[in-house]
Amino acid sequence: MEVCEIGNRFRKVKRIGYGSDLTFLDFDIVILDYHSILFENYQHYKVTIDKRKENLEEFLQHKKVPLILFAPSPTMVKFQNRPEQSLDSIIPVKPFNVVKETGYKINVIQNTIFTNFLKKYEEHFLYTSYFNSFEGTIIAEAPFTKKVLAFYNETSIFLPELKNSIESVEEEFINDLIEVATKIKSIKVKEEFPTWANKYFLPNEKFLCENITRINQDILELQSLLQEKEQSLSEQRKYFSREPVITLNKRLKVFFVN
Repeated sequence: MEVCEIGNRFRKVKRIGYGSDLTFLDFDIVILDYHSILFENYQHYKVTIDKRKENLEEFLQHKKVPLILFAPSPTMVKFQNRPEQSLDSIIPVKPFNVVKETGYKINVIQNTIFTNFLKKYEEHFLYTSYFNSFEGTIIAEAPFTKKVLAFYNETSIFLPELKNSIESVEEEFINDLIEVATKIKSIKVKEEFPTWANKYFLPNEKFLCENITRINQDILELQSLLQEKEQSLSEQRKYFSREPVITLNKRLKVFFVN
């Protein structure tokens, strides 16, 4: 299969500039790097960005294979004499938002079409950001916090960042990624309701939606309270650990006597 990349992560695929007039339809897989697009200086020319976005929409329509991307760092797109735009506005992907955070370990989600692929190449991934807003199926999370590091939907596959070089396994990595990516087009996409249907509710739907919203709010408040208590406990432990043993024993004795 023919693969092209807008970026410079891989040496064994066809590299093209985002400002090129070469059609994406010559390829079966398109790999995109946000940073390469922004550093090409084409972000200053909205006409070029809009044209290439249309070209990518054509690719999705005819090839029916999601675009492959790596989670970008938070930034805004700046056009000359125009308001800033979000990253998800320059490429035909569903809305998302990222938060800056770096880590070297990922948790692979079990029982997804990406499970085997991510486990096989887990040592080659790190992350420089996580998604706090997205639409799709989660395929990797940060350990403990479960912050979303990677996901996919019918238009895009967002993977964690790669380490500096995967040259030793690059060809196999690309082939395995192609195999997984082409499976997504065979997955039935959930049919969306027409716009007018959003004005109406099924029996008990409004009640359930309100309950879910309230529960999510409670979860956020409890998480905030938990963080406060953990911080307080940590500070107390630090305070006691700095005191001499005799003083600490006296304090504990007074505490238990009282």
